[in-house]
Amino acid sequence: MDHDASGSEPYDAVIIGAGHNGLVAANYLARAGRSVIVLEARDRVGGRTLNRSIGGGHISEIGGQFAGPTQDRILALAEAVGVKTFKTYDAGSSVLIEGGTRSLYPAVPGLLDDPDVQQAILAAAKLDAPAKQAGVSAPWKSPRAHEWDRMSLDEWMRGEVPSEKGRAIFTSACQSIWGADPKELSLLYVLQYSAAAGNATHPGSFLRLITTGGGAQESRFVGGSQLISEKVAERLGRRVVLEAPVSVVAQNGDGVRVVANGVTVQARQAILALPPALATRLAYSPALPKGKAKLLAALVPGRLTKATAVYDRPFWRDAGLSGQGVTDVGPARRDQFV
Repeated sequence: MDHDASGSEPYDAVIIGAGHNGLVAANYLARAGRSVIVLEARDRVGGRTLNRSIGGGHISEIGGQFAGPTQDRILALAEAVGVKTFKTYDAGSSVLIEGGTRSLYPAVPGLLDDPDVQQAILAAAKLDAPAKQAGVSAPWKSPRAHEWDRMSLDEWMRGEVPSEKGRAIFTSACQSIWGADPKELSLLYVLQYSAAAGNATHPGSFLRLITTGGGAQESRFVGGSQLISEKVAERLGRRVVLEAPVSVVAQNGDGVRVVANGVTVQARQAILALPPALATRLAYSPALPKGKAKLLAALVPGRLTKATAVYDRPFWRDAGLSGQGVTDVGPARRDQFV
């Protein structure tokens, strides 16, 4: 789509990225009477959420799909645009495969009988207190921030989880959350992330991140998670421009000039709603401060692969299984199989 706004009245804001964050920001501005345009590189909205048809009017979610208590904003947004939720199936027994041995444990409350695994779970709960100290908005201001940032989660784990079995399960949980091994994660980052798994009335908790009932995997969205972004984009209409990958963000006397494929926009302000790895690919004028550029480059994304197996019916429930499993081997570690 060719669109040149350089000679017209500047927009109040240009937003780069049409994931949840970019679309919500645009919606707030539009409702406040501000002129706004959203530039999205892909041919769709939704960012890290993506629905994929599996036929018969059904979809599978290729990206993010779950929501749970304390994730108030996404749940409120879904409700506002008419997207309902339903509970993740969480009954019967879940499967643990560790060291080549298969065992079962109750999906609710999701606690394993093995003492080594229980020790790992108790250790994970110890992260909650320092996470509260680190906080969400400015963890670097914590009195122990320097100490925590110099320590990897692996170093912390080895001091708190003595058994190899417990460490294997703890590592599987970390890989499912971040797509990274504990040795790749700063303890300060983990504490801030855990703190963010809370809200104004409930403190964040590491265990909430890996829990189904009462945790981050408790609910799913009817019609798929991408439907939320699609509904917001519908409200914004022509303010959302697809297939417009941005290449240049340049400040000038009138604000900021953004150049994309076939789109040039002049705006008073710009909002970058991009993952750090993508934000580093843009050309900035003037260049970003060295500290900012170094920080963005250091925020390496995790590595996860999601696979969906489609069956005519959930036959595993006949055997009393929840469809959830934990394993310390193979291409998939811990995941929700639904």
